[in-house]
Formats: sequence, C-alpha cells, structure tokens
Amino acid sequence: MALKKTNSDRRFVFQARHRSGRKALSVTLTPMIDVTFQLLLYFLLTTTFIAPEKQLMGTVPSPSGRPSILLPIHVVVEPVGASNESAQYQIDDGAPTQDVGEVYAALAGRVQHSGDTEIPVVIHANRDVRWAFVIEVFNAASSSGFTEVVFESASQTAGMQ
Repeated sequence: MALKKTNSDRRFVFQARHRSGRKALSVTLTPMIDVTFQLLLYFLLTTTFIAPEKQLMGTVPSPSGRPSILLPIHVVVEPVGASNESAQYQIDDGAPTQDVGEVYAALAGRVQHSGDTEIPVVIHANRDVRWAFVIEVFNAASSSGFTEVVFESASQTAGMQ
C-alpha cells in the first residue's frame, strides 16, 4: 500500500497493489480531505463559546445580623364548580378565598410589611383551572410590586401537597 501523488491530475491517490502487481483499489483522498476541512470550518463558525456563569447560592447577612433568606410566597389556584367556572386561591397556609382582590390585598400587604419586592411568588395552578384565573393571580402579584413571579408545573405542585 502506498500513498503517492500523481502528476497527471495532481491528486493524492491511495493505491493498493496485489502481489501480482496489478492495481486492485484506487481511492481519491482529496474530496474526503476537502469535506473534512469544510466540516471543521462549519463547526468552528457555528459554535458559540459561553463562559460559565460563576454564581453561587448563598445568603448575605442583613444589617441586623440575621440572614436575609427570601422564602417564596406560594399561591395555589384550584378550580371550583362542576365546569370550573371559578377558582379558589390560597396564599401559603392562609385561608382560601375566591376573590382575587383579596389575593392582591394580601400580596400588597406583604410587600408593604417586608419592603422587599424581590421575594419570589410561586403560582401553583391545578391543571383543570382556567388560564384566566391563573393570569389574574399573576397580574395581582405583579401589580402589588413583586418582580419575581413564576409558575410551577403540575408535577411539582403534586409533590407539595
């Protein structure tokens, strides 16, 4: 087996010879090398290099010496009625209510009491509840001043109960 450059077509050719001296196999390597370089160039140009985020979870002591831990506020939204025509809201372990105005008042009271709008509000919605009721809770949390309002999936909500 030998790799040799032929002068006639200026390509690298891989040739294998049998013991009898006749050519048995001839493979042109130039197109394969071209494709390899094109793939290399493609992957180099399409790859994005992102530095790791370098964030560590931790609590920073507050000026009073107590750690400031932002415990999330959980709002559970459950359907009410045979055809889910209304919803029942419950904040943390408080009393359930069917009035979204009470949810807004309770959340606004927490912002006023703590003065911290970065406390996460986690909305747990039952999968049978109408989307309009979930959006009402989201709007109540946003309107009361909270900046971190998130939804939690039904599978994660089931683990809470």
